[in-house]
Amino acid sequence: MTLKKTFAAGALACSLALAPAALAADSCTSGIVQQDANQEFNPGSVHLHGKVSVSNQSTAPTNVVFVMDLSGSTGFPNNMDCNGDGTVDDKDNFNKDNTRGDVLDCEVAAVQKLNAQLAALPGSDQNIRVSVVVFGSDAKVTALDPNGATWVAPGHSVNGQNAVNFVTHSTEAGGVSEYQEAKFSYGTDFDKALNAAYGQLDQVQGDKYIFFLSDGQAPLYSWTKDLLKKHTSDVKLRTFAVGKGSSCDGTSPLSKMAQSSGESCTHIIDPANLSAAVSSSSSAYIKSVTVKYQGKDYPATIDAIGNISVDLPETTPGAHTAKVVVQYSDGTSETSCDWTFRVKGAPAVTPSPSISASPSATPSVSASPTASPSASATPSMKPSASPSASASPSATATPSATVTASPSASPSVSATPSATATPSATASASPSVAPVASESPSSDVNVRVEIEDGKFVVKAESKPKSEAQAKAQQDAQETAQVAKESQKATAKKLASTGSQAGIIAAAGAAALVAGALLVAARRKRS
Repeated sequence: MTLKKTFAAGALACSLALAPAALAADSCTSGIVQQDANQEFNPGSVHLHGKVSVSNQSTAPTNVVFVMDLSGSTGFPNNMDCNGDGTVDDKDNFNKDNTRGDVLDCEVAAVQKLNAQLAALPGSDQNIRVSVVVFGSDAKVTALDPNGATWVAPGHSVNGQNAVNFVTHSTEAGGVSEYQEAKFSYGTDFDKALNAAYGQLDQVQGDKYIFFLSDGQAPLYSWTKDLLKKHTSDVKLRTFAVGKGSSCDGTSPLSKMAQSSGESCTHIIDPANLSAAVSSSSSAYIKSVTVKYQGKDYPATIDAIGNISVDLPETTPGAHTAKVVVQYSDGTSETSCDWTFRVKGAPAVTPSPSISASPSATPSVSASPTASPSASATPSMKPSASPSASASPSATATPSATVTASPSASPSVSATPSATATPSATASASPSVAPVASESPSSDVNVRVEIEDGKFVVKAESKPKSEAQAKAQQDAQETAQVAKESQKATAKKLASTGSQAGIIAAAGAAALVAGALLVAARRKRS
């Protein structure tokens, strides 16, 4: 691609608005306006959007006028790859006339590509408006809607077809046929084209841009020069000289037009490169935009109408701040005030720690009527809906235990007391846990751990059917009484720390004591 670019040496001052979706602003200068304060990001890389504004009306939509030359010379040369896919075919005949890949086709391709980029920007339906002016010996603001609307969002469609595409497809040398027909002779009149474009922009507020495409040259009359001076500070006029018959030399009309607003004139010698040049262009007065975040500088990308974007690295939950620095071509710079954005994550709450016991790492005592009896304390959680607490680090308490016993055979007691704390877990504990009782089919005694009035109580129940069973019941009751006293002493000591989780953990220990004492009592009786 061969491009030649010239622009005015003095860059215009402009205001910065870092924005949209994630930032919340401090109270700063009037030129730095927040566009959306409600966005939060998920943890990870954060993609920020912003805007370098040419006005102090950053909350108003950005207004873009596409000016297209439809003079007779735009029909030559032809057979060019206007869509840039590497092949010259019917896809390069954008206006569906009898000639494919001519200068006008490349103009249409450029306008449609930039319009599609604008439509893809977040919030473009509310934040961007576009208009189309066509000219030859006369100029016409085209209708972009069957109702005659001349300003629409870049993504505006009618009957499922993009309005800008539909209108520009209908252009030809000397006029346009949709949505309202306009015809004029094949001449080139920059004055009428500029008057039509500035007349459109006089109707709106906000940032204002003109993209002026022409393959010719035409004189600028004194009243047009006055018009350019009038709009020096509020309209950015970017020009594109297409083909060998046009020019961006310092004295050329297209160059003077761009310089009047501190913008650039770009000479596209090969019209096939016009689409890429227009869509990738940026304001000549902006040299660079940098986002400063956590002591590092991150270069931002800038699009054709001053929108900026930047990717920040991995972020942590909570509030963050960044600053934006704009370097202008004249050597000056501007820095935004602090902007904050939030990253979603766990709330900053630290509740009382709790204990997590997994089923494979809890005290257990087991008993069997036909082998060495054992008592099993297997914690099982039956959570209620509330209250619950969530924090990091934390763990989950498993408060209820089941103890089973059998009156026969030699006792054995086994315990595997280990617990694992998970650094970022969620703890959910209920003040009331349903007691769990477990009884084997041949068991005569059922010992249970319950919660009464906020305290753990060990109970034993039995339905004796014989003298042996009655003796077993008495053994169990004695064991329960001893275990109860032990549990009370343990709970009293732990309660002084204010830790409900500690009391819950004591229940498992009480169950172990109950099983062990039961076995000892029956040894004594036997």
